[in-house]
Amino acid sequence: MTTRNGFGEGSATIALLPTDPLMARNPRAGEVSGTWHTDIINLAGSIDTGYSADISSTVNGVLSSYADTLLFGRLWIDPIDIDKGLIVAASTTAVSIWNAYQSVNKPFSSISVISPGGTTIVNPTPYNLHPTAVIDVNITVLRAGPTVQYTTYGFDIDAVIYPIIVRGTRVAITSTGNILFGLGL
Repeated sequence: MTTRNGFGEGSATIALLPTDPLMARNPRAGEVSGTWHTDIINLAGSIDTGYSADISSTVNGVLSSYADTLLFGRLWIDPIDIDKGLIVAASTTAVSIWNAYQSVNKPFSSISVISPGGTTIVNPTPYNLHPTAVIDVNITVLRAGPTVQYTTYGFDIDAVIYPIIVRGTRVAITSTGNILFGLGL
């Protein structure tokens, strides 16, 4: 077995053999009985894969753990929904974009916006997200703006638009503690 980059890429030859010598001489078509197994060595060690046929083959691919399949090979964007609740002051949220592809660059080409009033964004585009790179994009919700804040930003990364929604309601608090809604603050 060979590996590259420490991530288990490469190939391995796996021999699938019955544990009962009688079955090796006389297996029935379409029926597997007795104890047949194969051992595959991966990053976690030896795994018994259960029943299989009596063959030898070469397997090319990536040997990885279950966690690798959940984490890598995709883009992670967090948060995608920014709910500011009652807006009484300006606040900034960092939207993190992680390129979890281990060998692929992802171009971050543009940011589009629908209903931008009451928000600002620091636009880093164009930007090339290298493998496993992280970039933060700051979105600020301003004190002044429409009473109901509902802005959608579209992050264009590798020709796919990822929506980021910013929402909230602007209110004013009087000196007596009353909350005033709907003033177009």
